[in-house]
Amino acid sequence: PGSSESRLRSALAGGASTADLGEAIASVEALLGEAKRELKTQQLRERRAAYEALHKAERSDDEATLARAIAEARRTHVDREEIETAEGLLEKLRAMTKEERAARDAAKLRARRKEQAFLHVKRDECE
Repeated sequence: PGSSESRLRSALAGGASTADLGEAIASVEALLGEAKRELKTQQLRERRAAYEALHKAERSDDEATLARAIAEARRTHVDREEIETAEGLLEKLRAMTKEERAARDAAKLRARRKEQAFLHVKRDECE
């Protein structure tokens, strides 16, 4: 037996009985239904990954990463509200001066060092 599509083509081309034509159509419809379910599953996976990438990019404060994540979010039909929030953040990042960026980076570094110091004290690794 050939593929569902070839069976249908054959039934259409030759004088197939209505029963054969009906079976060929049902076979193609079943295959099409399976393909549609698989498409929905893949789209859901892509959208979920795009959500995660978008939120990670928002936390990274990296313009290029955020711009790519927004583009992927649009492509995968992430909720408009999520995209608009990310676009607002991207606009703010692009509008920052060098001094504002330096201050932000310094604050992040201080926070990271403070966290590391706390862990060292907690583990009793102080000198």
